Amino acid sequence: MSGPVGGRLLWMFGDAISPNFGLVDNSAAVGPRLPVSPATDLTKTDEQTDADGDPVPFIPMTPEEQTPPEGDRFALWAGNRIVPTADGSGDAWLFFHKIQIPWDFDSHPWWTSTGIARIHAPDEDHDYPYVTRDNPVACNPTCLFTVEVDPHAFNASALVEDGYLYLTHAASVPPFSRPIYAARADFSRLDHLLTHHDGPADTETAARIKALFRYWNGGPGKDPASWVPDVSQAAPMADFDEAWGGHHSISWNTFLESYIAVYLDWDRKLKLRTASTFVGPWSEPVEVFDTAQSCPDNGTLNLYSGWEHPSLATANGKNIVLSYFCADSVGFSVPAQIHLVRATLAKPRRAAAG
Repeated sequence: MSGPVGGRLLWMFGDAISPNFGLVDNSAAVGPRLPVSPATDLTKTDEQTDADGDPVPFIPMTPEEQTPPEGDRFALWAGNRIVPTADGSGDAWLFFHKIQIPWDFDSHPWWTSTGIARIHAPDEDHDYPYVTRDNPVACNPTCLFTVEVDPHAFNASALVEDGYLYLTHAASVPPFSRPIYAARADFSRLDHLLTHHDGPADTETAARIKALFRYWNGGPGKDPASWVPDVSQAAPMADFDEAWGGHHSISWNTFLESYIAVYLDWDRKLKLRTASTFVGPWSEPVEVFDTAQSCPDNGTLNLYSGWEHPSLATANGKNIVLSYFCADSVGFSVPAQIHLVRATLAKPRRAAAG
């Protein structure tokens, strides 16, 4: 995942596993300055490491998360989008996924929730972006959405448009196949409540933050009546049932003058849809890239996390950058790699009059 922080691109990762340092459940690396040009080396990064040169966790864990129930582990995985704060400081709100994973993956249901942390841009005291979890819904102990009250797990795609923060969900819990839902909240009010509060355990403020959100009920996306306070009335975006694990990204593309959604289909192809609103209706999918070109299927591959990186678009959005993850987690014949794909968009041809 990636997003802008302090004028730089920040790459964020979930689990990082290596024989050298074991497991780091989340890490990050600073990339090039923004905006990028076609000649920018997108892979040149500066990663925060410890004294031994190993990556360090980006989202700090609480003592409870560091000592989960026996056999389980907690994971803090960055969502697919970060949103710049409203104060112009270069900081950003990070919507992350908190998961309690059983040792065997299925001895008990995965517990999942969505939290919000703040990414601070580098300053005179910090030469690297750093994260704090000092707001009422940062999962210490309160979370924004939890599986007990909301099975949609809103954490996949986020952007601010027309004064609203829009969120969608990704299914990071087996069986990794769910429809996609959407929520929105008044961003200025949300930003104010996240910034000005009495402390992490301020449950009254947490309740006010949650109460800001409205859920899409399937109506026209620009109609306020389509956004309702009762999550049980939420309607899925059925067009994305084929998105692997619900992984996807939604962004506004200036070149096409439309929203674009990118996802990795179960047929192993990166696909793109367009819409005039954040929730559709969406166009038929267009194949962007066949991952078999660089990630041939050997029957034991992990292939997921297909999405776009809007901060890396050039030529006013005509050229975009996508990524996906590929690895053989059984036979280890394919090394774990994140693949970058450049795509050039073309505007749809209009039918001739008559």
